Amino acid sequence: MDIKRLAERLVDKHGTRDPFRIADALDYTIIYTPLVGVRGFYQYLKRCHIIYLDSELDEATARFVCAHELGHSFLHRGLNRIFMDTRTFIITGRYETEANQFAVDLIYSDEELQPYLSRSYERAAAYMGVSKALAEYRMGEGHAGTSGRRMGMKKALPGATNTEEGKEGSRLSDGLTALLSYQMQEEKARWQPFKNRGEATKLPSPRAMIMPASGSVSI
Repeated sequence: MDIKRLAERLVDKHGTRDPFRIADALDYTIIYTPLVGVRGFYQYLKRCHIIYLDSELDEATARFVCAHELGHSFLHRGLNRIFMDTRTFIITGRYETEANQFAVDLIYSDEELQPYLSRSYERAAAYMGVSKALAEYRMGEGHAGTSGRRMGMKKALPGATNTEEGKEGSRLSDGLTALLSYQMQEEKARWQPFKNRGEATKLPSPRAMIMPASGSVSI
């Protein structure tokens, strides 16, 4: 399935990129509640589409998580499971990756991202508030109006190779790359003891977080 095409069809149909307005138009139920260890999850229960969001999320994060859960509802409909958006940076599975891709395709138009085509993936990631890998997907070939592999900041803007703007951009990109590399090493070190012991990272059961008024949860 073409994820970007699906997201654009929703935008065209509802005239908005706001996931909350789209969810409302589709008669989805959105519940804000304190969640432990996750930012949100999607549930299909008794013909009802329900999106749970952590009540502590800021506006931008809540918008992304809502779009993420909408992605699950369209891309993974019929699967008998609950999809949860975790707070960790551990590599996620295929379903979570697809939902993340749907979220950035839905929220950000090609026009909005045009200024970042000539900048680094790190700059695009910072603007969207997502990982570098997700920014690479959204800004890559076939996305954001690109017809081929785009130019990164390290190669400088056209005509700016020997200018202060180009040099400053290169230094900024190098600094961001170094910072992200350091953070990744820290994250790997933090999870290495669990990996060595063969322990799986366990998410809290949805039953421990919230019990819908309609009855028990079927996972």
